[in-house]
Amino acid sequence: MIYSESHRQFVWFSWRPLSPDPGDDAILEAAIAGRCDFVVSFNERHMRAAREFGVEVLNPGDLLKLIGEIK
Repeated sequence: MIYSESHRQFVWFSWRPLSPDPGDDAILEAAIAGRCDFVVSFNERHMRAAREFGVEVLNPGDLLKLIGEIK
């Protein structure tokens, strides 16, 4: 279900550094460029910068609740 809603997102602008973990910057930049509503991560602390761009940070359990897969 989630995969069927995905698409390739090109990133034309670099916002680095955003995260304490440089590996997370690419995820954040793709979410910002794609105007995503959510970023899903077990490490919410590293994704805090997403909120500055209007992207909400969810852990995987919260996403599953949101889409109705678990209660």
